[in-house]
Amino acid sequence: MRLSILKFTALSAISLSMLLAQSIAHAQRSTRFFCDNYSGEHVTYANNGNGNVPLVKWRDDFFGGSGWTAGRRCDEVSARFQVFNDAGRLEYLTTGVVNRYPVICAAFYFDGPCEDGNVLITLRPNADPNLVLMELTETRRARTNGGPLLQSGNRVFVDVDALIESRSTTRRESGYTPSRTQDVQPNDDRIW
Repeated sequence: MRLSILKFTALSAISLSMLLAQSIAHAQRSTRFFCDNYSGEHVTYANNGNGNVPLVKWRDDFFGGSGWTAGRRCDEVSARFQVFNDAGRLEYLTTGVVNRYPVICAAFYFDGPCEDGNVLITLRPNADPNLVLMELTETRRARTNGGPLLQSGNRVFVDVDALIESRSTTRRESGYTPSRTQDVQPNDDRIW
């Protein structure tokens, strides 16, 4: 009898742990990424239920000559964010070089690779991807405040959930209440 109670308790604890892990994973993947237009400029947003959080303001038309206008890049990169997020593979943003271009990638784990299969954004040929990622995510300022920035070797890693939550929290603490999707004004520091 005592053994049956222990088995039942152990199975219940395991089931509860699995359910909790699935709930956390679902909450992480419930963030929606999309491209929208704000004051005539394309912006990649994340919405985690606390409002729309601007991630990338697309101004650079460097790749426009090859058909990759700012609007097309915004649509494509926003879709990539969503695909990696839905697959549970968007834990970190990191940097690397793919096909001789500096890039920003999605990484499933800290110190994960940046390779062709997980590229989010291709940068200009001479861009420093670590610097661009830090500017994009405003982590240069957050470094002293324990923000979402991590480093491994010569690569930068940014915790995506911490980044989105820190931006959501900052807006909530400032008394900001979104009334429609276009109410959030993207920060000009995140220009590509």
